[in-house]
Amino acid sequence: TSATINAGTQYITPSASTSAFIRIVGTHNLGAGSPTNTGNADDVTVYISNPSNITNSITFTRPATAVDTTRVAWEIIEYVGAPGGDNEMVVRQQQTATYGSANTTVTTPAASGITDGDDVVVFVTAQGNPDTATNYSYGLSTAAHATTTGVTTFTRGASGNAAVVSYAVVEFDGDNWKVQRSEHTYTAVGSAETEAITAVNSLSRAFIHTQKRVGSGLNNHSDFGHTVYLSGIGQLSYSLESSAASPGSHT
Repeated sequence: TSATINAGTQYITPSASTSAFIRIVGTHNLGAGSPTNTGNADDVTVYISNPSNITNSITFTRPATAVDTTRVAWEIIEYVGAPGGDNEMVVRQQQTATYGSANTTVTTPAASGITDGDDVVVFVTAQGNPDTATNYSYGLSTAAHATTTGVTTFTRGASGNAAVVSYAVVEFDGDNWKVQRSEHTYTAVGSAETEAITAVNSLSRAFIHTQKRVGSGLNNHSDFGHTVYLSGIGQLSYSLESSAASPGSHT
């Protein structure tokens, strides 16, 4: 139910925990699935239990009830430029948050050291779901960062167990960065829906970190994912699969 990778052998040791963070890169930052296709959430979801320990080792953890094989793909993102550089990012917090079994929100301690809350991105870096069936909605989170207090609130679409989310609060404080946030609740399936944003300077110099939550009972593959992309310099497009159910429960 756990696997550890060590700095200096399995990965290059970052210079500091404040300049690098790690995330799982599977769909919704989860494990990559089972070779025998059981599909139970506890078998295939994985979280990072000690993300702030990145200069020593990182442990990937899943629920104690997990019995099947799963795979994890991960990446480390590190700022290696000069302190105070125009492209600097600073990792202000790397932790885990656990939902109470009856709760759909969990609030974190305030991240310290933030100089401008509008420059912060809260990355969902991994998600663990102890459900022994296929209630994936219990373990899919979106993050909301309070720019004045440094507190992050995670929200899921349904309650039912003590799911865990790993996260990194990253401040893109260099002059060359600009951060925007957009939230969209779907109204239809099978076609793109759009949200206006402040125009980016170039599509080749912008990227998206996507998150998603869904309501209870939406546990089919078509309900699980979505597509989000920059469809213009001032527009984001969101799309659900045509076989997805209850679009108003997808955010």
